[in-house]
Amino acid sequence: INLLAETKYTWEEFTKVVHPPVPERVTFQFEGHGAPTKVDLHYKTGKTDDWEREDFAVVKHSKIAFQSSVIGVAAVAALFKFMSISPRFATPDLVWQILTLLSLVHTVVFTAPYVGKMIMYPKKVRSEWMHPAMNNAFSVPSMTLAVYAFLSWEFYSTALARVLFWAGSSTGTALAVITIGNWLSTLRHDGHMNGSWMMAPVGLFIFAVVGPIIDPGYTQVCFLFFGFATLMWVVLFASLFPRFALGPNADPRMRMFAAIWVAAPAVASIAWAVLNAGGLEQIGSMNNAPPIAITQSLFYAAVSIAMVVAWMVWRRFLYADKFFMQMWAFGFPTAGLAWA
Repeated sequence: INLLAETKYTWEEFTKVVHPPVPERVTFQFEGHGAPTKVDLHYKTGKTDDWEREDFAVVKHSKIAFQSSVIGVAAVAALFKFMSISPRFATPDLVWQILTLLSLVHTVVFTAPYVGKMIMYPKKVRSEWMHPAMNNAFSVPSMTLAVYAFLSWEFYSTALARVLFWAGSSTGTALAVITIGNWLSTLRHDGHMNGSWMMAPVGLFIFAVVGPIIDPGYTQVCFLFFGFATLMWVVLFASLFPRFALGPNADPRMRMFAAIWVAAPAVASIAWAVLNAGGLEQIGSMNNAPPIAITQSLFYAAVSIAMVVAWMVWRRFLYADKFFMQMWAFGFPTAGLAWA
């Protein structure tokens, strides 16, 4: 859009109010049964573009994918807490504490409507779970719990940190197993593949980072998370790269998930350092041992992918459309890369 007239027309078209009629629900029952069955056909007529634009309901239209913004904001607070612990930066504790409080408010604002949706519209939640892209976002709340476990560690309550860690890691691992099992046991094609499939291994890498920090005794089980995540990450990246290079990418909302490619190696580098050091305080004593070489390799892999993603933005392949919530997908990968 280069002309003022075109800009005004676009704005008026996007914000116009016409009060379209409510869509009509139509049902065709399966013949031979007097009562409704699971195979009955249900659909709505009259769902025009005007109706979808004007249909505003905070609870009804809340999406599990909106949780991407929640973990992104919480990860920024976790980044500044790490900087306050590191002698090199020595950031004041007050910074990350204020950011944590703000992130909690942000979490409540986005989580409360979805909890209401789970109660009031369980069928819509089930539809998201069955969706080949949206269902991957169900692992994000467990990742957020792990981030808050790190934020509460040695500040509010170590016991609370352990509870949040195990609640998040057990749920996230179970969802990873279920998700992969569903991928392998249902008929799919390459059109279903998208960057959001990387969410499960990223979550497992986060658990591998937080566990040894909270309690060095968790190191062994966190190696389980790390091994599972590494296997998933390598296989998924090898599958998704040709999908992006050769497959159709018409939907800009799906293209946004390419930013998650940065998160996996970035968080993996942190996890490998923490696991081999046995905790956060011992990382500096690793010197130039082989584990630190692997850590550096993973970090520079994340930097390389970040440069590729930045060029994709420059080419207007990413972030070239109007704002939508999937754009929050860049939040956590950016914070993870900064932490690494």
